[in-house]
Amino acid sequence: KLRYVEPIHEYLTYVDRPDFQVIALPKVVLNHDGYLEVTPGAVAEKRKRNMVLLRKELERTPDNLRTLKHSISSAESAPECRHLVERGLKAVAEQPLNSYSCDLYVMGAQFYWDDGDMETAKQCLDAWHQRIPDSALYRVDGEYLQASVAYQQDRYQDALEHIRAYEEGIADVDSGADLLRPDRLSTMYFYASVSPRQQMQCTRFHCLCMLEHFQEADSLLSDPTLLDMASKRKGFLVIKVLEFWEHLQEAAHFLQSLWERTQKDLTDTSKQEKHGDYQTWAEKLEAIFQQYYAKHGHRILPLFAQLEDTPAARSARILLSQDQLLIAAEWNSVSNWQSIFPAAYLHTMELRLPLPTAFYKQPSEQMARLATALAQAPSFSRTVLDWLAHSAPPETPGELTWQLDLVTAALRTQGWANDVPVGEELCALYTALASTYLNNFYNPELLNEDDIVALSPMHRFAWHYQQALAAWEQGDELGYVRSLRTGLDTAPAMKGMVEFLLEHKPKTTAQRQLEELAEQVRTILAQYAPDDPAVAALKQSEAYQRVAPLLEKDALGEELLPPVSPILLEEALAGSREEIAGSVRQNIRRWGQKLAMHRTEYWEQYPLWGRNEDEVTENLASALSGHSADFRWLFDRLGDEQSRRVLTAVVRSWRFYEVEPLDQVVDERYDDYFDRSLLHCDENEVVADLGAYTGDTFLSYVKNYGSLAYRRYYCYEITRDSFDTLQKVTAPYPRVVLRRKGAGDGPGVMALEAGTDASANILAVGGSAAETVEVVALDDDITEPLTLIKMDIEGAEQSALRGCARHIREDRPKLALSVYHNFEDLWKLPRMIDELAPGYRFFLRYHGGNIWPSEITLLGLPQ
Repeated sequence: KLRYVEPIHEYLTYVDRPDFQVIALPKVVLNHDGYLEVTPGAVAEKRKRNMVLLRKELERTPDNLRTLKHSISSAESAPECRHLVERGLKAVAEQPLNSYSCDLYVMGAQFYWDDGDMETAKQCLDAWHQRIPDSALYRVDGEYLQASVAYQQDRYQDALEHIRAYEEGIADVDSGADLLRPDRLSTMYFYASVSPRQQMQCTRFHCLCMLEHFQEADSLLSDPTLLDMASKRKGFLVIKVLEFWEHLQEAAHFLQSLWERTQKDLTDTSKQEKHGDYQTWAEKLEAIFQQYYAKHGHRILPLFAQLEDTPAARSARILLSQDQLLIAAEWNSVSNWQSIFPAAYLHTMELRLPLPTAFYKQPSEQMARLATALAQAPSFSRTVLDWLAHSAPPETPGELTWQLDLVTAALRTQGWANDVPVGEELCALYTALASTYLNNFYNPELLNEDDIVALSPMHRFAWHYQQALAAWEQGDELGYVRSLRTGLDTAPAMKGMVEFLLEHKPKTTAQRQLEELAEQVRTILAQYAPDDPAVAALKQSEAYQRVAPLLEKDALGEELLPPVSPILLEEALAGSREEIAGSVRQNIRRWGQKLAMHRTEYWEQYPLWGRNEDEVTENLASALSGHSADFRWLFDRLGDEQSRRVLTAVVRSWRFYEVEPLDQVVDERYDDYFDRSLLHCDENEVVADLGAYTGDTFLSYVKNYGSLAYRRYYCYEITRDSFDTLQKVTAPYPRVVLRRKGAGDGPGVMALEAGTDASANILAVGGSAAETVEVVALDDDITEPLTLIKMDIEGAEQSALRGCARHIREDRPKLALSVYHNFEDLWKLPRMIDELAPGYRFFLRYHGGNIWPSEITLLGLPQ
């Protein structure tokens, strides 16, 4: 007769008695359903009840291994569990082995594993194996945890050894041989079921990849068992296949088979009860593909393009193509618009291609969510403006909804906030689209202040915005502000737009009409020489008088500057070499020891003009005395008064250390290199950016002209760290070509000398630098015509200019060159350009500080 004892966790009393004969019944299955969650919270309540009894039992027998085991499994909090684990492991170490020793070891190791303490978990497992080397439980659970710990510690070879040992233990389980081992009589395995076996195979695959055993890893992908594991929602395995796909011949076939298996499960009538689970997994698989692309960019697209009939494949083929027919064919095969990568939509819009008619038939909520997702891209605002400018006016409700969603999403981002022209264009588009939408989708009787509660929050904002514009047209500024504030209360997400409109008031109809008239007059004037009698006659007309205040301002919106006299420049150039050197020394000291020290420290940090005060003074004196005619030549050739002011201020700063004139010519309206009143760029530009650094110039270009305003953008950068950052910065943008090369007047290799500042690394002939960099002539390295060349290469501009002489002669590109790295480039680079291709117009812009004139840009514009 069998008898159960103990208040809970009953067990047969004969198990530990040697006078009982025990036999194994391998085909007998005992189902224990006492811990099924029949009602919510039932298991927690049962464990709470258990712990009351177990704590009393521990008071009576504090070192009983069986009671400690069950106390650990029923502990109500992590601190209590830790305390019981420590007690249990201490008791195991101090007592003779019994049937519960293995349980405490595995529970202890599992606790530390879950807690992230891999080292203590490993110590626990090692102690277990040392004391009970023939444990059946260790051969399965112990080896599983050993493999898991080794994997977490990046000990991939050790992990593989433990995985092999685990698989041997599993073979014993499957054959029944493990039943003959003593510790199988009182316990069960934690990690012998299907899920842990699958997890170990996934871990094994990743370890093989990390050890570059790709052939063996490939063989696992060919194994139907691994495919079966992945189809049971093993997202980890999918991610690892994507990570190493370039080394795995079976990667595409594996993912294709997995996708097909997933779609088959969705339509399998025998699995209808689990349809929700399979639907969730199918969506997760699509999400994994999208997320991996979002993180790793175009590198993964060739793999996705090999897949068939998947959203990832369609997205990849769209992103890898510029063929209008191919892209249209891919879009026409889409059924689930939300599963296509957002970048594919942006790519299509960047190419100014239409979306298919079917796209506009999806629910408006889906289109709004998609527009919000697209808005995360850095170039979104400009892409939207360009695409809408080249799209037909909306003809269907879906098209109107989509266009309004795009503009609204753009206005809800902050990428345009500091770009006034973009902000004005977005607001103007929003005005037109929102008005059309409200008037076509809502009954006019509802569009009044009492009934607009029936509108959605965003549409109520649009209504209040219309009221604000109406107030502004009538000169009611208070009403304008009040309506905008009320609209903001309705839709807080439009805060950026409201703040912009409060600072940059919209133009009234009268203002717009006046500007249109001014442009017409300006166009007529451009057809005549300034001294033509027709110009004088036109200026007497009523139309001219109405717009004269607009016409007689410069391109920057300021009153035209008075002509700059050359006398101030000539004064700075006058004198012999010795006289100029004496003047420089005297004026440096005139400003005090502290400022002189700062300037000296600057020269020492950036020894481009000389390494100390004496060297700088001698170099400057030689430059001014020996090339006064060249500076005066440049003065006469400069294209506007602002440029002549910059030249005069810089040279006088060198000679007399005058600070205030420099402050007065700092250009704060445009970014360095990109004075939009002079330098105009569009989608046909092929740009060469020499000295691309970390991508700051590229981002400035995109901010000023948009991500569509180039056909190709070449970046040259020599410093490794800067180049790495450049790769990350430009990754989201298409048609950007990165080259870790220096620019010069011919092919060669030069030593890289690290400067004191990462932005001032230079190339030097010979030297003892540990790293060398290839140097190329742009004429050899870029075969297609260039439309814009930018240079900021720490004094190597003259050499690089010689290296692109063919491009300048034949292509006549726009030029944006740094001319502050020595005392010569300021006049020498314009002279070189004029000799290569006569007829360039030259402009100077200044963006530097007043410790030493820097960030001086020469703009060379072909006529």
